[in-house]
Amino acid sequence: MIGMFSDIIWPLSAGFLLGLFFFGGLWLTVRHCLDRPHAGVWFSLSFLLRVVVSCSGIYLVGAASPLHLLLCGAGFLIARFVMTNPRTQRKVYAYKS
Repeated sequence: MIGMFSDIIWPLSAGFLLGLFFFGGLWLTVRHCLDRPHAGVWFSLSFLLRVVVSCSGIYLVGAASPLHLLLCGAGFLIARFVMTNPRTQRKVYAYKS
């Protein structure tokens, strides 16, 4: 049972958490930076931070074996589907009228 946790569950959950960080950060960036001055700078810095953290985490998790890399990528994609599922989204309007 312990072997299953370290071989399957851990890389899958790490990829899921990395995906939540990436897509949650994207959601926060879009929500809060559209009405700010220099929005392009905020978007660029947010993208750079999200990519560096996500790629570093995937590299660290996937360095153990190709299976860990595959499972980490699968967890990342599961987080993407969870975060972008239209049934779980609330209607959020970026511009205030």
